[in-house]
Amino acid sequence: MGTDEYQEAWKAHSENNQVKIDVDVIMNAVLCNQKEMQSASYWSDISDMGISLVLLQIFFYLGTTMDLHWA
Repeated sequence: MGTDEYQEAWKAHSENNQVKIDVDVIMNAVLCNQKEMQSASYWSDISDMGISLVLLQIFFYLGTTMDLHWA
């Protein structure tokens, strides 16, 4: 097979293939991923705030009960 034969075979094969994109499926996947990302971000923020409140209480407790230079 020469170069022209390969090109003809490629063209004949590529003309039969059509990519069909279903916009509704893609839109539903994007919305689902967006909701999951928002939920993960929300719970991450909640856990960060909870941990910071616990550490703040420990900080003040240690600062008032111990004789530390930074307190």
